[in-house]
Amino acid sequence: ISFATTYRAVHDPSFYERDIHFASGLGIISDKDDETFYHSRFVWIAEVCRQQIINYRRHLQRLYELFALRSPALFNIFNQADRHGSPLHLFFLPRNNTAVKILRPGLIEKLLKEGHIYDLRANAHRHYLKTELLKSGCTPDIIEAQLGHWEQGQEPWNRFSNLHPKEFCHQLDRHLTPILERDGWRAIEGFIG
Repeated sequence: ISFATTYRAVHDPSFYERDIHFASGLGIISDKDDETFYHSRFVWIAEVCRQQIINYRRHLQRLYELFALRSPALFNIFNQADRHGSPLHLFFLPRNNTAVKILRPGLIEKLLKEGHIYDLRANAHRHYLKTELLKSGCTPDIIEAQLGHWEQGQEPWNRFSNLHPKEFCHQLDRHLTPILERDGWRAIEGFIG
């Protein structure tokens, strides 16, 4: 989700389903914001990412059906998400089954480093995608809108902006989708059987 949307590693990279228009791929992110929601923004969500979001929700639903009554920690995660209308979080279940933890950026960094998998900062994907989008020929205003970079008066979605949502989606589909394909991102089904 983060690599496809440039979601900042501030909280958890999870969407409310109501904040995604699955047909167009437009989604709403409020990842570096305050009570004014000034930095809320539209992002374009690639098809592979939209499918992964759908697959993940199916996966979680199946896990809940099979294990929630046996695992109080899992039950609490699902119950809380359902009660508060929260997004269904990414979570981590240690091998010793001690406690389910919601995956937050700091925990993801720690797990990757401890497992000697990657030593990456939580926002490395944003720098990577900006560089790759620029190299692919994507226009800077589209890239900055996707990243949420603007100063007052330069907002990409204000009433004076000439950025059209269809052009925004089209450009990102043309430039971001090949990057994701080249890098091997694909949607996986998870545990639905």
